[in-house]
Amino acid sequence: MALLVVAHELSSGAALIPSVGAMYGEQAVSETALARDLFVQMPDDGIVMADAGFGIFAVAWDARQTNRDFVFRLTESRFTALRRRATIVASGENWTTYSHTWCPSVKERQTHPDWPPPMLAWKSACTRSAFMTR
Repeated sequence: MALLVVAHELSSGAALIPSVGAMYGEQAVSETALARDLFVQMPDDGIVMADAGFGIFAVAWDARQTNRDFVFRLTESRFTALRRRATIVASGENWTTYSHTWCPSVKERQTHPDWPPPMLAWKSACTRSAFMTR
């Protein structure tokens, strides 16, 4: 069986070349690893927009490593966890904008040993972002 990750470039509506990988066995890859392959196909000023399943630090990290900004829909639990360490930037009657530095969890670091060690390059293993709620 295979995994297939597809994406569209929204300003033109063009489909990017799908990223395909093995689902099982020694050559198995994750959907997030396949998504990384799509980022390099995007225009230089492209913004990664992803649904909740891809709204994780690993995808944010990969987006930033290709100099892409990102907009993610987050799961309720992830949003709540990120909001705990965030600073309110602005708010209105039905919305609030937060700013925070998103760093990988211990579990994410174990899954991605190729990321810079926290003591040597902690800032490079984090990404600045903002999020908003309604």
